[in-house]
Amino acid sequence: MFNSAPQARVFTFAILCASPMCHASSQIDSLTVQDDIVLIELASPVQSRTPAACVASEYQQHWTLSLNTASGKASYALLVNAFEQQKPVTIQGAGDCQDSPGIERLHSLRVQQKYSDDSVLYLYKGDGVTKLGRILKLEEGQQWEDLAVMIMPDEFSQNIKTVYPRRAFYKQDFTYYYRIHGCTGPKRINAVPDRVYFNEQINDGRFFTVQLGQRTANESYLTAETGQCTNIYDRNYIQYAYEYEIQPATTPLCGPAPCQIKP
Repeated sequence: MFNSAPQARVFTFAILCASPMCHASSQIDSLTVQDDIVLIELASPVQSRTPAACVASEYQQHWTLSLNTASGKASYALLVNAFEQQKPVTIQGAGDCQDSPGIERLHSLRVQQKYSDDSVLYLYKGDGVTKLGRILKLEEGQQWEDLAVMIMPDEFSQNIKTVYPRRAFYKQDFTYYYRIHGCTGPKRINAVPDRVYFNEQINDGRFFTVQLGQRTANESYLTAETGQCTNIYDRNYIQYAYEYEIQPATTPLCGPAPCQIKP
């Protein structure tokens, strides 16, 4: 069944076999995907393994995984992640050969943490303490706010989900407006109410929204990105902006500050 080279993808990584009768560690020689079945082949036999009765002698070092279920797809994602991060994995057999004749089906899979390894990253809420999940994949979109993060909230389960931590707010470089020359005194911004904004220089780098007041004339403005102040002398071109009051804001995923990515 697994002899079509063009359809196969091969990986090598460490695995720990830990069914009730199997606890020795072994390397995976290959991971082959063909149609909807994944074949895991160990590099050396697991001496303490007692295979299911249906297992053929030539497949003593093999396991199968079906991609037709959500748990199968999640397990495959864990396998690939374990390969990329070189993490130990625990496998338990199902005791049958339903996926492929003569090869035992994988029942459960657990990826184990390599402690003191900064290469493993997690997604945290803005407080930097509340862990949302282990990061399996980061994918940038066309826009800054389209960042997609695939996380595993519980490392002891097969639940995997994708979140978009930047979708709930706007990262914007504001122009500040002032009533007098020299860009001094109270500063205002022209913003849309009921939106959640983020700017490192406003509200201590935490989320905020604005409560708008009256519209007033301005005598100078400052571009936050460059720090350059421009005085307005021509009365015909005086710029206008709303007075504003900064209000703290939160997002459902990250809380009062942007989510953090760290070990």
